[in-house]
Amino acid sequence: MELSRELTQMDANQLRNLTSTLLAELAERDAQISKQHAELSAQTAVIASRDQLIAHRDQELKHKQLKIDQLTHEMATLRRYRFGRHSEQLDVVQRSLLDESIDADIEAIASRSRR
Repeated sequence: MELSRELTQMDANQLRNLTSTLLAELAERDAQISKQHAELSAQTAVIASRDQLIAHRDQELKHKQLKIDQLTHEMATLRRYRFGRHSEQLDVVQRSLLDESIDADIEAIASRSRR
């Protein structure tokens, strides 16, 4: 209410000066808001870029872990072939079934890594 009394006591020049001052302050605040908006947009772009990089690294790590699992499985199978007891050696039919199983496991791992 005091502001309205002050405004009523001002002459035309004072009101014009007040209006100019208020408009200048408003323009300055708009410029600050625009600047802050631009900074936030730049930071958002940086964050999005980092998120993409992290997602790519996660995908790459997943692929590498699947490859490690595949190779570990192959090594274990080959060790069983080589170091298994002679009484437990596989005949031709059993070996072909095991090879098919290994091939199926490798295909499953490869299909998971493609996802």
